[in-house]
Amino acid sequence: MRRSLAVVGTAVLLVAVVVGFGIALGTSYNPLAVDEGPAAAVLAPGTTIFLIHGGSEDARRSICAGDVLAAIRPRMDGRWDAVGTVRVEAAAGAYCFRSEVVEGEIRPHDVVPGGAGALLVITSAAPCMLEDRH
Repeated sequence: MRRSLAVVGTAVLLVAVVVGFGIALGTSYNPLAVDEGPAAAVLAPGTTIFLIHGGSEDARRSICAGDVLAAIRPRMDGRWDAVGTVRVEAAAGAYCFRSEVVEGEIRPHDVVPGGAGALLVITSAAPCMLEDRH
């Protein structure tokens, strides 16, 4: 009796582990990895970019059109380098701000600290079209 309970318990545990590992949430992008493929092109001044944020009210209220913010890039040693500036033009959907590169060597996936957090530089408006569900 105990042996059959142990076998059933082991089978249930094995199924739970296999099913649990079949679900993958998250992202595979690592901004600190050097060998992620070819280096991203530098975005020239005047290029329209999008700054994606988490969608909180603090993020929406703390950044306004016309704000000029510094962009930074992480280094392998854990420090951050200032790489340029961007000018916020307007909100673009629930999770983005449309911006313009003012100066510097900004690349996709650089970080722009501002307001209540930080924003990620992206070049496509696709994630910005999502609607807010709150």
